[in-house]
Amino acid sequence: MDIKKLRNIFGKDVILDKKYPKPYPENIDEPNKIKAIVLGCDPSNFSKKDGSTKLLEFVFGIAGDNKDGRYFAGIKTNLSELGIGIDEIYVQNLCRNYFNKETAKNKIWMEAAKLWRITLKQELDVLVDSDIPVLVTSEKIYHALINDNETRHIPKEIYSSPDLVPFINNFLERPLIPFYRHQNYSMRKNPDYAKHITQILNNTANAR
Repeated sequence: MDIKKLRNIFGKDVILDKKYPKPYPENIDEPNKIKAIVLGCDPSNFSKKDGSTKLLEFVFGIAGDNKDGRYFAGIKTNLSELGIGIDEIYVQNLCRNYFNKETAKNKIWMEAAKLWRITLKQELDVLVDSDIPVLVTSEKIYHALINDNETRHIPKEIYSSPDLVPFINNFLERPLIPFYRHQNYSMRKNPDYAKHITQILNNTANAR
């Protein structure tokens, strides 16, 4: 989505006029190796000493200029618990632009996400098979993608009842799996949930 269009819709003070981070990897050379899509909220981070956002070449600072391991560290650890390596995932943000506020305090985030999800669906439909699960790293992403007529579950319900996952009825029309970054929902603290997700990912891979 063009940044000028976004700034016209939401305001120039809300959408920063900065280049979007690239997805990781930038190009998928071997689509059959991809076991999951990892989806973040947006690249805004406010992690510089002056409180401003650090600009990243790739999502979560995974690679390239301004590489910064702290943004992806927790997710990487959770992936390792599932036996998934960095070369077996495709990583993208739902909202690709930088905002002037962090996600939790951003009143227009959901509205922007519902515009961006159209772009995301179009991209994923071209890049990877529709049975590849999407690991959503935030509850806000879950709410932005789940269909309006679906029952919405709080994190505690999901992680204590793994059989609820995956959520099939969603905008992306792909298996949707909560994979939240909060430490309470780490794979180490939720072994039954981790086992269930691992089985889903392995079944998908074996079905190819």
